[in-house]
Amino acid sequence: MTDIGDAIQEMREGGKVKRKDWKGKWLELEESTIMLKSDAGQSHGWLGDPDESIADDLDADDWEGLD
Repeated sequence: MTDIGDAIQEMREGGKVKRKDWKGKWLELEESTIMLKSDAGQSHGWLGDPDESIADDLDADDWEGLD
């Protein structure tokens, strides 16, 4: 897996994904919403968060799946 397209496909198949440098947080699909989750128990819609820019994530080529 490398780009956001691969990451989305992984989530559609029930997997969790993250960027290489993300520590303790990941994305997973809940119904039709991509959720950003963390080891601390936080969870919110990834695309709907006005405090964070996702442009860098969309262009990234370092996506990886979580076991």
